Amino acid sequence: MSQLEHFKKPPGVSADEPSPGYGAALLEAVRRQPKAATGFGNPSARGESGPVRAARASSAQAPVTRPTPMPKRPKGRLLIGTFLALVVGFGALTVWNSLFRYQAYGGVTGRVVELSAPWGGVLQTIHVREGEAVRQDQLLATVVNPELDRQVDAKRDELRIAQATLDAQVSELRLQSQLRDDNQHRAVAEYYELWGQLLQEQSTLADMVAKLQRSENLSQQALVPVQKLEELRHDEAGQRSKVEKLSEAVRKLGAIVEQSEARTEELHSQLKPFALRIESIQNEIIRLRESVSLGAIRAPVNGRVIKVHRFTGEYSDPEFPIFDVLVDGSVEAVLYVSQKDAGRFYEGKLLELEVPPAAVRAKCVVVRIADRYEPVPKNIEIHYRRDEKLLPIYARPLEGSNDTAALRLGGEVRLPYSVSNPLKILNEFKAQSQ
Repeated sequence: MSQLEHFKKPPGVSADEPSPGYGAALLEAVRRQPKAATGFGNPSARGESGPVRAARASSAQAPVTRPTPMPKRPKGRLLIGTFLALVVGFGALTVWNSLFRYQAYGGVTGRVVELSAPWGGVLQTIHVREGEAVRQDQLLATVVNPELDRQVDAKRDELRIAQATLDAQVSELRLQSQLRDDNQHRAVAEYYELWGQLLQEQSTLADMVAKLQRSENLSQQALVPVQKLEELRHDEAGQRSKVEKLSEAVRKLGAIVEQSEARTEELHSQLKPFALRIESIQNEIIRLRESVSLGAIRAPVNGRVIKVHRFTGEYSDPEFPIFDVLVDGSVEAVLYVSQKDAGRFYEGKLLELEVPPAAVRAKCVVVRIADRYEPVPKNIEIHYRRDEKLLPIYARPLEGSNDTAALRLGGEVRLPYSVSNPLKILNEFKAQSQ
């Protein structure tokens, strides 16, 4: 049978007429599709005759065979169920970790020393690496400052000039001092010579005064002529005048000698400003050298270099550190305990702390308990009640253990409950909350 044999020919067409093609048959099939029986729903059928309308109604009532669709899987329900199971599981795990598994949470701290250059300069050499252990006073880096080197050189030149000026001034003052010393020696010699002459004349005056007194006593007895007595008196007056003049000359010469000595001391005092200038320059050079020596950055304590912020050849500003050195023995775990559990801790108590993600617990001993309660730190506030006051507990690794390597700065530590029965922990939590 051909593909068009199942289509019937329209009424009024004889069997002897040629069969239409595939397109005409398809159009006829479309035309013969069932339509509404009445003319109200199909305007094109309003003008059709009764038999044609009845034929169309009968063909419209025939059932249309369609393929049965496959049943769909309930993907939405499975997805929702999986999501609810994950939410419930996550909530249960969160409640378990928050309430029943761990007793306290905390972090790892330590004393870190930041080392920087005392002044801005270029980092010439770095002698250590990150993670390397260092000893106290060990050389870590060398920082150079060309400006300081230029200042030292300038001060050295200034010192040379000051020393040359001082030498010239010393030579001049030495010559003046020598001349004044010669004058002083001459004046002193004249002074002593004149002083000896004065003493001699004073002795002569004393003899003449004694002789005059004897003559006056004898003149009363008329044993000495009057003319001789007048001569003696005249000689005595002349000798006295001579002694007075010599005394005045000796006094003036003594004053000149004293002034000469004072001038010599004044010449020596003129050298003091030059000497002080040289001393000041020398002290300034020493201070500059000390500043330059500070460019050799050394470790102030025993520790470990945990961070190097600069590289060789970079400019180092004094406001920013070059090294971060962790002090040996300063690493400790800080646990934050609620007030209801504070009585369980004491100094010397041994704790086994979990350090995620390490599976092995770190053994630590309580070394200090804080004196006051503090607010909840932000990094662990999810594990505690809001605005709850906590007591910091400080614990350090046991001496000689390898647990220090697991305690890294900034890491989180957790203290699990020592009781492993969840029901017992739940009952204890309910009793404490009541």
